[in-house]
Amino acid sequence: MNTNNQTNANTALTKEALIYHIALTQIEGIGAIQAHKLIEYFGSAEAVLYASKNELKQIPGIGPQRIQAILNPNLVKKAEKIYAEAVQHEVSMITFLDEGYPERLKACYAAPIVIYPKGNCS
Repeated sequence: MNTNNQTNANTALTKEALIYHIALTQIEGIGAIQAHKLIEYFGSAEAVLYASKNELKQIPGIGPQRIQAILNPNLVKKAEKIYAEAVQHEVSMITFLDEGYPERLKACYAAPIVIYPKGNCS
């Protein structure tokens, strides 16, 4: 497994992009629906995490507490730890953008942006 660039065969994202997706799942007050909307608005999970306070204020439903949570400088470090633990325990990490994401799950309104299957999820 090449953890420097590709995370595993189930994801087309780089390690860094996957970590940004994981970080979004760790934001207090932001669920799957809001995370999808933020990614759609900003274009990527990374762009969400590096958005300015003024940019975030423009998003409907994102108030001061959620803005503060998104701007938390520890989110990426926390996501890196989750990533490392998943790799250590041979748990896959698949985002909703990946081919390996289950089609039936994609059809759910509040589908998680990252799933962590162990073994074959097809």
